[in-house]
Amino acid sequence: MNDSKKGGLFGIIFVLVLAIVLGGSGYMIFKSPARISATTGGNYTANLMNGGHLLDDGDYIYFSVPEKDGIWCVKADGSDLEQISKSGCGNLQTDSGNYYFTDQSKLIACSLFGQNASTVLENARNPYIVGDRIYYIDENGYVCKYLKWNGEKRELGIKTGGQMIVYSARIYYVGEDGYIHKCALDGTDDKAIFENKTDMFSIDGQLMYALSGGEIHMISMKGDNTDTEVLCKADAFTVNSGWVMYNADGKCLLGELTKMVTDEDYTPDCILENEADALQIGENSFYVYDGDKLQKLPFDTGKLEDFIALK
Repeated sequence: MNDSKKGGLFGIIFVLVLAIVLGGSGYMIFKSPARISATTGGNYTANLMNGGHLLDDGDYIYFSVPEKDGIWCVKADGSDLEQISKSGCGNLQTDSGNYYFTDQSKLIACSLFGQNASTVLENARNPYIVGDRIYYIDENGYVCKYLKWNGEKRELGIKTGGQMIVYSARIYYVGEDGYIHKCALDGTDDKAIFENKTDMFSIDGQLMYALSGGEIHMISMKGDNTDTEVLCKADAFTVNSGWVMYNADGKCLLGELTKMVTDEDYTPDCILENEADALQIGENSFYVYDGDKLQKLPFDTGKLEDFIALK
C-alpha cells in the first residue's frame, strides 16, 4: 500500500474513532437534536408538560383554555368551533377512538365530539394513557397504574414531587428530591438521571429538555449517558420539529435548536412582545395562547397567524 492510500485509510479511521468518542459523550446528539417530539397517549409529551391544553387529531383540534373550564373542538382550518364540554381543564389525550381530559382531579373519557362522557378516575393528576393502562399521580402524590380491562388500581411505590412522563417502557418523574428519576413500568429499577431541581421536562427523541434554575437543560438519553448542556434562559418552553419556543425576559421567542447549540452569535426570533399564556404544539404548527387569542405558527412558514378567538 502506498503512502497516499495509507494516509487516507488512517484519516478515515481517525474520523470514525472521533465520531464514536464524541457520540458516546452526547456531543453529537446535542449538535443534531431530534426533530420530532415524543408522543404518548396520542399527544406530545411537550404538550402534556404544559398542561395538555391542545390535542391535534388530524382533521380536528381539541383544546382547553388555561384558567378556564371547558373543552372545545375546531376543524384544523379554524372553522366550525364548538364547545363539547362545559367542564375540563386539560391533559387532552386520545387512544383507540376514545378521548380523555381532566376535570379538576377527575379523569374523563368520551367519544368523538364529547359524547358519552364518563368518569374513569376520581383522582388522577398528570395522567398518561398507554394502551390498556393509565398511569397517573394520585391525591397523595404516588404514581399509580389503572388497568382498563378490570378496573384494578395499583400503587407503584414511587412518590413524586412534580411532573411525570411515561415513554418507551419507562416512567420518568420528578421525585420528592426535585431530581428527574427513571424507573421501570412497575416502579422498580429507580434511579436519578438529572440531579438538578427541575420545574418541568419533556422528551424529544434521544434528548430530554428540563427547565431548572431558570434555564433549559438538554440531557442526553443515549444509553446510560446523562450528559447535559444548557440551551438558554427561560421561564417556560416547548420543543418540536427542531425548534424551541420559550418565554424569557418578558417575551415569547423562537429558536432553531441546532443553531442555538452551535452558533454563539445566533439570536432567536421574537414572536410576541409579551410572554405567552401557554405554549402547545400540533402536527404542523406551534400554538400560542395570548390573551383572548389562540394563534398558530406553522413550521414551514415560521410566521405567527391568528387561528381562533378564545371564549
